[in-house]
Amino acid sequence: MSEQYMQLQQQGASLAEIFLQQGARLMEIQASAARALLRTHARSCAAIGAPDWSALYGPETERQFSELLRTSAEQSLNLMRQTNQTLLELQQAINHLIAQQTGELTAQVRTNMQQIGQSVEQSAAEARRTAQQAADAVQQASSVLEGARSKRTVEPNQANR
Repeated sequence: MSEQYMQLQQQGASLAEIFLQQGARLMEIQASAARALLRTHARSCAAIGAPDWSALYGPETERQFSELLRTSAEQSLNLMRQTNQTLLELQQAINHLIAQQTGELTAQVRTNMQQIGQSVEQSAAEARRTAQQAADAVQQASSVLEGARSKRTVEPNQANR
């Protein structure tokens, strides 16, 4: 299931990369259209006597803006890839840590259960010994009482004679 999750995550990252690249291209196209419109507007203004600002919207500015967009998109993609890689490594480290701690916890629970089992066995053995000692004491007391009864029964009979 982890591999399937990683594949879905990679597909999502690839899709995000595509959207980012296409978004940058779309912005470049829109900026080019805006520059053409502004250049035309600047020339129209120059035709009626205003200063000619059309040079601001020339091919050099367009190239610089395109380069800025391309560089920004590449940096964003690199950052996104590094973030995804870092998150993947973090997730793997956390999974490893959880597995390790689960194993340690399982071993500790197993050890505790064995200790509890041994304690229960010892308590049961002590309870059996105590019960046996009590039974022996009762048996001994019963024997002493029987002996005392026997003596009482024998003594009155001997006294009568």
